[in-house]
Amino acid sequence: TSCAGINPIGLPHFGLRVLFAFPFTQILVFEDRYMIHQFWPMGPEKTRFVLRFYSRTAPASHIQAFAEAHMMATTRDVLSEDVAMTRRQQRGMRSGGIKRIYFGENEVAIRYAHEIIQGYLNAE
Repeated sequence: TSCAGINPIGLPHFGLRVLFAFPFTQILVFEDRYMIHQFWPMGPEKTRFVLRFYSRTAPASHIQAFAEAHMMATTRDVLSEDVAMTRRQQRGMRSGGIKRIYFGENEVAIRYAHEIIQGYLNAE
């Protein structure tokens, strides 16, 4: 990669780095682009979610333009699944059927964000 700070040990085909800017912003840094997720609570059960993509250059060919469109569509699909699951979880919590949230081993970033936010809310 051309940016040693993103991939400090020079892994080939490096995926991404995720930065969490407390309290409502997540920055995903890729080798050739970055995305910013912002989520703003609007009420007890309503959140505004904004996703922005940024890249160094515009696609230089039809193949690159297709790849960009495919990546955006795939990202849209993944985030749509996340939103659908979040709505179901919210419904479960509202019903009283869910008393605690347990994060899976693969949810490291979410667990960390949860701990930071809880610490902030509890003035720790």
